[in-house]
Amino acid sequence: MISPLAHRRTRSPDGRNICTKDPDARAGHRSATGSREAGLGIGYELHTAVLARDAGWSNGIDRLNLGSDGPPVITTISLVSAGSRRDDAIVPKLIAAKAGGLDVNDVVWDRGYSQLRPENTNHPLNRAGIQTTFRPKDTQRAARPFSEDALLLEGHLVSSHVPVELHRLLPMPPMRATAEESARYEEAFNQLAQYRFERNGRPDADGATRWRCPICAGRFPSRQVPKSMRGTRNRPLVVLPDGAPCCNGTVTASAAELPHWQKFLPGTTAWRISYGRRQVVEGVNAMLKGGFVNIQHKFFRVFGLAKMTLLIAFTLAGYNLGAIRSFLAKKEVERTAAPPKRTRKKRRTGTWTDVIGSDRPEPGRAPPPG
Repeated sequence: MISPLAHRRTRSPDGRNICTKDPDARAGHRSATGSREAGLGIGYELHTAVLARDAGWSNGIDRLNLGSDGPPVITTISLVSAGSRRDDAIVPKLIAAKAGGLDVNDVVWDRGYSQLRPENTNHPLNRAGIQTTFRPKDTQRAARPFSEDALLLEGHLVSSHVPVELHRLLPMPPMRATAEESARYEEAFNQLAQYRFERNGRPDADGATRWRCPICAGRFPSRQVPKSMRGTRNRPLVVLPDGAPCCNGTVTASAAELPHWQKFLPGTTAWRISYGRRQVVEGVNAMLKGGFVNIQHKFFRVFGLAKMTLLIAFTLAGYNLGAIRSFLAKKEVERTAAPPKRTRKKRRTGTWTDVIGSDRPEPGRAPPPG
């Protein structure tokens, strides 16, 4: 006996099954939520890019200053059939948005995108001038030899003089760890980040980058390298083997040799602060699944990708307006609730007037003419 669903099943020109009356709906994986388990879903997938704070100054280890706050508006969307390739759905959209004038410098995304092939994700974005921040998998973090002076750890070039206890795959904090719990895990990563190579400038036209070792960069002092002793004294002294140099000069790495490189070494405090910006996207997803509207099953009563894209564009435009109004109202409350405290300027002492006196007349009205 043939089920009604199998009886209606036909194939589209792309070779995928059409299981419903909607000609553009397809079957794909549906992630688990608090009310349902993961499984098969038929319909569409919405990929959104949300505005987040910029990553400002950082020492690359334990300090990072984030930019000014802004409303969590949606800047780019991509609606595709369920089960479509995620890299093809969002990466060209981000590159086109940057070419169109949108200031896109850094993308913070989850493993649904970062575990895909780097030639379809990281490499195209890096060539367009867009860096990525993500939580790598263990296979992306594994140690690999690179040269006599460096090895690959956590996707970064690290000096071969790194302590032996850091040559292993360090444990990452759990997904929902608190700041206090994460700080205990980050101690080893912060120590490892001190031995990372420093990049000299931006990638060239072929994506190749030039790097120098941490001792030559002045991050570590070593008596065998006299010029490194002029730097900071807060770092431990590196003792090199007799007659062994710190490195053999500047190292050049091709784009294919650093497919999972990030601005901050994963696991450090600076990386955790930068990766924490992804919570803005989770908040927007919650607003689109019940907070503002619920765009899930039966929200749109039309068939076809073009009609769905048109209706969802108006829906997201309405959400952006609400997000901007809410952000401005919150800032107005913060401004009026705590007015800035005015302090009197401190009077200077030890000036010429205090030392030798002043021959200038006292301030006040001028005397009447004689």
